[in-house]
Amino acid sequence: MTLTVSQLAAANSRDVCAPSSVPDTAWCLAKVQTDAYGVRPTLAGPSGLGPADLTSAYSVPSSGTSTGIIAVVDAYDNPNVESDLATYRSTFGLPPCTTANGCFKKVNQRGASSPLPAADSGWATEMAIDTQLASAMCPACRILLVEADGASMANLGAAVVMAVRLGASVVSNSWGGVESASSAGYDRDYFAHDGVTIFASSGDFGYSQGALYPAAGARVIGVGGTTLARASNARGWTETVWGGSDTASAGTGSGCSSYIARPSWADPAASPRCAMKTVNDVAAVADPKTGVAIYNTYESTGWAVYGGTSLGAPIVAAMFVLAGKGAAGGSLIWKNRAAFYDITAGTNANGTPSGGVTCVPGSDNLCNAVAGFDAPSGWGTPIASALRDVPFDGGPPPDADPPPDADPPEEDAGPISDASPDAPIDAGTDAGAPVPKSDAGNGREPAPTNPTDGSSSGCTIADASAASAGTSALALALLLLRRRRASR
Repeated sequence: MTLTVSQLAAANSRDVCAPSSVPDTAWCLAKVQTDAYGVRPTLAGPSGLGPADLTSAYSVPSSGTSTGIIAVVDAYDNPNVESDLATYRSTFGLPPCTTANGCFKKVNQRGASSPLPAADSGWATEMAIDTQLASAMCPACRILLVEADGASMANLGAAVVMAVRLGASVVSNSWGGVESASSAGYDRDYFAHDGVTIFASSGDFGYSQGALYPAAGARVIGVGGTTLARASNARGWTETVWGGSDTASAGTGSGCSSYIARPSWADPAASPRCAMKTVNDVAAVADPKTGVAIYNTYESTGWAVYGGTSLGAPIVAAMFVLAGKGAAGGSLIWKNRAAFYDITAGTNANGTPSGGVTCVPGSDNLCNAVAGFDAPSGWGTPIASALRDVPFDGGPPPDADPPPDADPPEEDAGPISDASPDAPIDAGTDAGAPVPKSDAGNGREPAPTNPTDGSSSGCTIADASAASAGTSALALALLLLRRRRASR
């Protein structure tokens, strides 16, 4: 079935990945536009927002030439992700980004190019979205796709650690799961990385879903969602919070964490009804009705229009790299509010989460857009040109001090990539990430936990014991550096 553009604008949507009730398990946060019967239409070509629309809406400077690494972390595999990325980039006139030219690299959570996890159609779609939107916002950036063995927080967290070890400038996570008592431990084990900013999408079920993790993490920038449309104003675009007050409405997630304390860089006065971490910090387009064009052929038919807060993580992450602010952390957002379009209209107040704070449509900023900070959109959506001009000295941000017990033991530290920005992405000897061996509760068999031949695109992958034997001196140096920074 083929729909006209006007019919698409009024169409419905469905989740790409099924939400999980299994503790400590995540799902991808994407939606695909459908007809009134839930059927994904067949499109002859791209429909929805393309790179030119997105760069216009967020004032992305045309002179940006960053070659930083945007790491995308997802679960399972998409066998067609590189070829679909090639189609997307060629369709929109973007330069090639391939394994051959060193711009693209796909590895498993141990940093090896094989064996890769089993393929999954839902997560494969998420990978297509993430890699193509990163390309749209920063065509010259390199893309590192790290595929976790499965959707457990432990496996996805290990993939985040590997992304950092392989030199990521930022890490984009378009997935989330229900918070648990383990969330603080995940913060410590997987998301505490000085000099690398980590982004996570906040969910697609409105305020009633509660705060999802890792968007609620203390070291993570939570990314909410908006409805983005063209307008006859100075900007040329208008944005409102994606959502509604109907209990059946989808919309951006937001909320007050039940487990994660408010970060030191977050102003308590901005969210007086939440004494913990407030989700979100920032936002980007998410409404499927004003969604983006993506090309995906794995168990799919090519072009479709996608939405969900999963769009925001790669969009915002790419703008941070393009602006040279990949190491800035959440404090940059809270201290430079003029670098963001303030979202002042819209609500996601579709109910109260179980055990959460009640929020109703009106002026309560936990579920309503207001002037200044609000949980659905944070401080707003990035103005990329202004973000580029925000001063940042490249040193440790105010929020970079790790918890007292966050420094890893010397013998467990894997080597940290120090590749130059122009070098191809290389796994090198970064085989030392913690690798949980199971993905319990997700109903899938995990992929093999060890590479079969120890190779990755012609680069030798040392085993974990060999990697750790030569890195104790480096780990000690990093430990001393962190403590010296903390004493400033």
